[in-house]
Amino acid sequence: MTEEKISSESEYSVYDKEAFLGRIGRNETLAQKILLKFIDDVPKRMETIRGAMEKRDIEEIRMQAHTIKGSSRNIGAERLGYHAECLEKSSASGDFVLMEGFVAAIQNGFEEFKSVALP
Repeated sequence: MTEEKISSESEYSVYDKEAFLGRIGRNETLAQKILLKFIDDVPKRMETIRGAMEKRDIEEIRMQAHTIKGSSRNIGAERLGYHAECLEKSSASGDFVLMEGFVAAIQNGFEEFKSVALP
């Protein structure tokens, strides 16, 4: 799965601002508000995921990854959404080593997104 992940990851943009603006009627003010809420929300969800990893709570991991996936893709953070989708899908396997790798990828992807999306 690692080779597939690496080759697939590059297909997704870090931030597709044009797609995001298109979804919200090109309203830059609204875009900024949504981005700031997203940037505030993801670290809280990541903390919940880390706690769920410690407790081996697969359903909580899946649910949080699903939420990050959806919100990421809605705002044009395609690569971050891809990593969250990988975590969501891998949660079914119960392989915590694999999931830990995707948790790290989400964290790195989130930092990368912030560096590109924030003015």
